[in-house]
Amino acid sequence: AGLAVAQKAWEFLGDVSGVPILVLVGPGNNGSDGMVAARHLGDWGADVVIYCALPRKADDQKCQLMLDHGIVLLKAEDDVDFALLTDCLTKVRLVIDSILGTGHSRPIDGILAEILNVLANQRAIRPELGLMALDMPTGLNANTGDSDPHCPTADFTVSLGYPKMGLFAFPGAAHVGRL
Repeated sequence: AGLAVAQKAWEFLGDVSGVPILVLVGPGNNGSDGMVAARHLGDWGADVVIYCALPRKADDQKCQLMLDHGIVLLKAEDDVDFALLTDCLTKVRLVIDSILGTGHSRPIDGILAEILNVLANQRAIRPELGLMALDMPTGLNANTGDSDPHCPTADFTVSLGYPKMGLFAFPGAAHVGRL
């Protein structure tokens, strides 16, 4: 899955060599797929930064693998006033949203809501900033198409396995971009 996402990012960008890319990572499988995509993109020459929006397990081997590959790993819990996130968003050409996947079912609040607000604000300032959703944009209900008010609107979404019903049902379908 991560390789397929990396390939689609390459297609979207045309070339990834030297291109700054930010991968927003969550605590589950969606975040793990995002890290695999980041590793491939880094191996292909992209300048990748991973931003852990929510804490991952302390012994997460994927995080260590990212560090072993020379990929910068930032954590929201250490980012005072989201200064690091904001700085990254002013420099990157593509953001990959791999925060929450199909298992998300409750309203987005707290630090995650703030992170998504920072992303939305930077996209309003920089319309050229691309956003790719891994499986679905964070905050979109995979079954119903309901979308959280903080759900970002992607330029394109790479659906894994099979397209979920929520990607086609409104209001969530308006956040998917090209599927």
